[in-house]
Amino acid sequence: SLDCSGRGNCSYVNTKTLANYTEPCYLGSTICSGVCTCDAGYNGASCSFTDAELQAKQDLRVSLLESLVYLSGIENPSADSVGALLNSLLSLSQNFDELPSSVQSSLFSLSTVVLNNAIAAKVSPDVIAQVLSIVNAASKLSSSSRRRLSLGVDPDTVSQISDTID
Repeated sequence: SLDCSGRGNCSYVNTKTLANYTEPCYLGSTICSGVCTCDAGYNGASCSFTDAELQAKQDLRVSLLESLVYLSGIENPSADSVGALLNSLLSLSQNFDELPSSVQSSLFSLSTVVLNNAIAAKVSPDVIAQVLSIVNAASKLSSSSRRRLSLGVDPDTVSQISDTID
């Protein structure tokens, strides 16, 4: 069972529907997942933060993300700027439970900027895999896992990515 830091209860959900999962859920299963239901006053994936701690972490991440959005708009695409932006974005999105759902669209937008800048700067296709981890983190912020996600990348960009990989 999932460790909820002694501040909540573990339950299992179907990963596709998010409905309660009543059958045994085994480690590595792709059809179920453990989730914590936190006691009042605690938050986070493992109920490890008080309300005030989580709010402070979220405020900091929002501020850092706003700074990245600003920087992404003024820098010219280069291998160095793409790498710096990507590393910062990966770091910010690493702990998805410290991100408020309000930043989801910013994460998607910055992911698109990184992809477009990577293409313009002819950066390695490995960047694409790293951007997908950011998209994955952002998708966890959605209130509905069934919502279809879109990066908003234009068809020419998709074609250029495909050409780069081939």
